[in-house]
Amino acid sequence: MGKIKNDLTGMRFGKWYVESFSHKKKYDKYYNCVCDCGTKKIVLGNNLKRGLTKSCGCELKKIIHEKCFIDLTGQKFNKLTCIRWERKNNAIYWLCKCDCGKETWVKSSNLKSGAVKSCGCAGDHVNRVHGMSHTRLHGIWSKMLSRCHYKNDDKYKWYGARGITVCEEWHGTDGFKRFMNWSLQNGYSDNLSIDRIDNDKGYFPNNCRWTNKITQANNTRSNVYVTFNDETHTIAEWSRILGIKYATLSQRITKLHWPVEDAFEVKKHERRKIERNEKGQFLSK
Repeated sequence: MGKIKNDLTGMRFGKWYVESFSHKKKYDKYYNCVCDCGTKKIVLGNNLKRGLTKSCGCELKKIIHEKCFIDLTGQKFNKLTCIRWERKNNAIYWLCKCDCGKETWVKSSNLKSGAVKSCGCAGDHVNRVHGMSHTRLHGIWSKMLSRCHYKNDDKYKWYGARGITVCEEWHGTDGFKRFMNWSLQNGYSDNLSIDRIDNDKGYFPNNCRWTNKITQANNTRSNVYVTFNDETHTIAEWSRILGIKYATLSQRITKLHWPVEDAFEVKKHERRKIERNEKGQFLSK
């Protein structure tokens, strides 16, 4: 390969270090970059030079975690007292000490919903009855209860605070079993999500259904959902979490079609007048 004109190899842009030239696509040059956190990625050269990308998103993940994370250290849930936390498989787990003296790791959502009440010494009824504590369906049930009835849940303000509740039938030690039976009788499968037919009412059999993402998105109060770092929120919710104006964030994502990490990272003083040409490239004026 011949010498690349205006080669960026060896340069640093924010947390990115450019290791080598990757490839060229029409007029766009792409580079092999490594972030300070060790993540490697192929990045568009123009985005590096214009400051539209400054890292792999690791700093943003840290900010989101700090804003969404709820410290449960020292709090007691039934027989379990939280000692410290770790992130495992994109979820928060707490090392808890049981009243019997034994320590055990418990998923945060299971603590909040009451799905796990002890290390097992009490023979947790919820776990013992159905044996499905680690299934996708159990996770959906657990999160549903948490966001509707646990005030420290980061999504409570959009559910419980709005008066959205879970019916008594799906509460208690046999709540999951009844929820599971309803789900299996009403079309549940692993590619579907639970949806409320009337979004101003709570979770109960006559107001719930299992739908695909398209149907669910069309039924939401705000139709545009964005997923980043395994967290899914509406643009309005991300606006509150990140402290970026809704109009600014909406324009970047829905009109300019910026990559999510770029839309979330660019600061106010770095805003530019940007338009897209027919090839989808970003051009600054």
